[in-house]
Amino acid sequence: MSDSTGLLSVYGTEDKILDRKQYDDAKKYFPSHYTQIAIVGGNHSQFGNYGFQSGDGVANITTREEQTQTAFAIVSFSKEIG
Repeated sequence: MSDSTGLLSVYGTEDKILDRKQYDDAKKYFPSHYTQIAIVGGNHSQFGNYGFQSGDGVANITTREEQTQTAFAIVSFSKEIG
């Protein structure tokens, strides 16, 4: 990915579906400047709002709170990259 391309990565700290090793390995393909947001207490299931997924962690925040924080992160990032 080009360094001129913006990249935003958003995930929940309780996401147990995301393969962290694979995610960390993939960072070598990220642009040198990227934004990573960890939604504290969020999980994979609430992020996608498709019901609890087997193997996922238990969220410590509500679906609404996770999605609000996610939307805020996306809007803020979009404004930054203009």
